[in-house]
Amino acid sequence: MIILLRLCCLFLSSLAFEVSAAVQWNELSKSQQQILNKFQSEWENFDQHKQQQLMRGADRWLKMTPQQKDTAKQRMKRWKKMSPEQRQLVKKRLQYFRNLSPEQRHQLRNKREWFNALPDEKRKEIRQRWNNMSPQQRRILHQKYNRNLRHR
Repeated sequence: MIILLRLCCLFLSSLAFEVSAAVQWNELSKSQQQILNKFQSEWENFDQHKQQQLMRGADRWLKMTPQQKDTAKQRMKRWKKMSPEQRQLVKKRLQYFRNLSPEQRHQLRNKREWFNALPDEKRKEIRQRWNNMSPQQRRILHQKYNRNLRHR
């Protein structure tokens, strides 16, 4: 029993070491280094979580098509132009989306696709109606929409 306990402790401590071990710049692939080159001077100062995030992002970038890369660049430009308040709102909406059930996320994506498929004039009209609504009217519409999502 004691041997089993010691083995478990040894195993868990080795996992803890692996999780907390930072990645050295020279351990990155050449492709990752190319994509992340603007972070090279700071790399050693990043915590392991930040390094992993950046590495996953670099790996995603490598798998993107040229069209996906263009879209990502456009989104990054928009992000950089946002005020801190706008960025906070986007983060809040993303968190809300992540907390939805898979079915609700699917329905929301379908709604977005439907909206994006509308002619420009129709989309402008819908946006104008939304912008002309009072906060109370928007809340009521939101509640009605959320109820419909739950009952499908």
